Parts: sequence; structure tokens; C-alpha cells
Amino acid sequence: MKPNKIVFAVALTVVLLTLSIFIVKDLNFHWSEVGEDKASVTINFLLPMDKGSFNKHIKIQNQLGYAENFACQVNWVNDHVCEIIVEEKGQIKGQKVQLIIDKAPTIYEKIYKEATIPIQFKTPIHIVEPIDEILISTTQSFIVKFNTPMKKEVVHKYLASDADFIIEPLKIIQNGKEIIDYTSFTFTPKQPLENDHKYILTFKKGMPSQSGVMLGENQNVVLKTDIKPIIDEVVPKSGSKWVGLYPRIIVRSKTPMEAAYIELDGELLKGELKNDYYAEFYPNYVLGAGRSYEAYVQIQAASGELSDKIPLNFTTLPLKEDRYWAEIVLGKNQEMIVYQGTQEIKRIQCSGGAPKSPTAKGTFYIKDKGDKYFSETEKEGANYWLTLSEGLRIHGMSRNEHWEIKMNVLNRLGEGQTKGNVVMREEDALWLYNNLPLDTMVVIHP
Repeated sequence: MKPNKIVFAVALTVVLLTLSIFIVKDLNFHWSEVGEDKASVTINFLLPMDKGSFNKHIKIQNQLGYAENFACQVNWVNDHVCEIIVEEKGQIKGQKVQLIIDKAPTIYEKIYKEATIPIQFKTPIHIVEPIDEILISTTQSFIVKFNTPMKKEVVHKYLASDADFIIEPLKIIQNGKEIIDYTSFTFTPKQPLENDHKYILTFKKGMPSQSGVMLGENQNVVLKTDIKPIIDEVVPKSGSKWVGLYPRIIVRSKTPMEAAYIELDGELLKGELKNDYYAEFYPNYVLGAGRSYEAYVQIQAASGELSDKIPLNFTTLPLKEDRYWAEIVLGKNQEMIVYQGTQEIKRIQCSGGAPKSPTAKGTFYIKDKGDKYFSETEKEGANYWLTLSEGLRIHGMSRNEHWEIKMNVLNRLGEGQTKGNVVMREEDALWLYNNLPLDTMVVIHP
């Protein structure tokens, strides 16, 4: 055979093999019928298929990347033709998906079929949430969720409102990857809205979804902005002097609050809510003596609406060099430190309240003292007691009605274990009784 004929024969053979591989693998005939959330796809594979393992080779790939559930049912017409019914089962409808047949085996060994078939579901548009009127703050972002993916660039064009918003599709993280959710859009006011005002956002008829379906009629989202929270009282009052070194700062409001904050010495502290109208703050550390502080207090309603910032300026009490005062440090290793002016003169191991009955925090003053007390109600007493303002008591080891020391308390000294009072060894309580006069400041903090 001549060389040219050989080359031609080889080339023809390669072409025929390539075509045969294509025919075997990728040549299929299919047709689809697509409804609102269900599609029927009929595929003629041209070769008899292995029906027993076929379902394992079907994949549904969602365009969005965060696909909701799909149901897939296979009905065989004959050994090489099947109908695959794909149905959207989640809340999101009108998605664009690909039905993928991945290396489905035929009845012939090592011969398989592949196909990728696009399906575009189409569904009427409606707003999933919010359905009812929502209460928001004047600066708060909120989310409008549709039942179907929408076009980002047209949402604002079909929106009528008496306020301007920045509109962005919601970004979610899935498996460490950022994905854009085109069914949910974040609306952020460009300027603060008015307090106690109703806003109606109208999505106008004709707004298209990604599937090309247009909104059949106007749909509304109704917003109600909250009233501005009002602070009624702050204690200590701004301008106060001789404030304790670990003050309890109290905020009372005229309107319900969800949270309260104070900016103090460069830190933002969150208050402890006692009820809807009352909150308390404590500093993170003992304040400096004779120092002026500038703070700001602010409360927040459940909607996120913030009050105006209220200034709180105060000066802590000065410490004379000969003045005694004490610091009780609660926590893991509890102790009392006694100072004269700024000079530490004694450290005392002690125990405050158990977790279920914690010792009160704040700045207190010794109001009374005595050498012995006994409570008939609690059947408990102690030697050498000091009573602080607000009824808190410091004393020697707890004793029973037979005046015997409760050894379990003594053995666990340094841990939180009492009903709120502060206990210590007898010799330490006696030293306090003899050396700390009435009106001595006692600072208690974590």
C-alpha cells in the first residue's frame, strides 16, 4: 500500500473511533417539559442501560451554590429511554439547575453514558418575609426575602418608597466559601429614618426574576420605626464628687431597654439589666483616687434604636495618707487587701458568696461593728463582725448554735462558699475589728 493511502487509512480510522466514542458516550436525545417547580426530562440513550445502578449516577447541580432540596424520580419507558422527574422541594423556587448524568453504565462492559441538561424552573414571584409589619430602628438594616432568585440590578428600579436604601444581595458562608444569595436582599437606609414613622416599600408590577418571570401585581413591605429610648436618671449624677473607687453606676429609663452601655476611661461596658427599665454597671477595675472621669451612657431598645448619649462626669474621692480602706477581690483566690493611703499594709485570705448567692459588688462603708453576733433564723453566728452599708457583713469563721467553728468553711477558705457575707480567720477578723474605724471604705470587685 502506498504511503499516502496508509496515512489516509490511519486518519480515517482515528476519526471513526472518535466518532464512535462520541456516539457511545455523549450522543443522546432528550426533551423537557418544565412547570413552576417540577420538570419532566425524557432521555433516549440509544443503548440499553444498566437500570439497577442508574440512580447513583444522577446529580442535580444548582446554579446558586446553596441549593435547597430536590426530588428526583426515574421512570423507565424501555431499556434505553427513561423519564426523569425533577422537583424543587425547598422554599426557594424558580431556580436554574443542571441535570447531570455522570458515567451511567450501559449493559455493555466499560461503555457508559453522560449528559448535561439545563432546567430553568419558572415560578410566580412573591415576598416570603417580612409578611407583617416589622419594627426597626432608624438606622437598622433589614432583609427582604423572595421565593425565587431575583436580579440585583433591577430590584431598586422597581422599588417605590419615601426613603432611600442601599440594596445588596445577602452573602452567606458555606463550607468556608462566600456565596451570594439572590433570594434575600439587605436594605440599609442611606440616611437615618424618622422615629415613630411608618414606611411602605412597594415592589412594582413587572419586576423580573432571574428566570424571566415578572411580578404580577404590586407587593408591599411595611416598616415601623421605633421611638427613641429616653434615659430618665443616671446615678451618680454628672458632676458628682467623692465617688467611690469601684462605683455602681445605675441607669433608669422611661422606655423599655434591651441593653445599656457606658463609655468609661476608653472602654465600652455593657450594663446588667435588672428589669426593662433599670441597669447597673461596674468598672473593669478599681478607679484611681482623686481622679476626674468623663463617661457617656446610652441605652438601646429591642429594635436596636439607640438613645442620645448622656454625659456622666464625676470625680473619685481622694485618699489621705493616713486613711485606712480595704479592697476585697472575689474570684478564684479570694482575699482582702488593707491599705493606708496608697500603701498596702495587710493581705487576708477570705471567702465571699457561693455562685448561687454571690457577694454584692461595689463601694461600701463600715456602718457598725461588734465582737459577737448570732442569727436565730440561720442558726449561725460569728465573732468580730463589721456591717457595711446595704447590710453586707464581714466576720470571723462561721459558728453553729454550739459556737463551734464550721470546719468545712475553714478548710475551703479562699473559695466562694457563703450566703453572701465575707468570712475569714478569727485573728484576721479581730485585727479588722480593732483597726478599721466606722465609715472606712471597702471596695468589693471580681
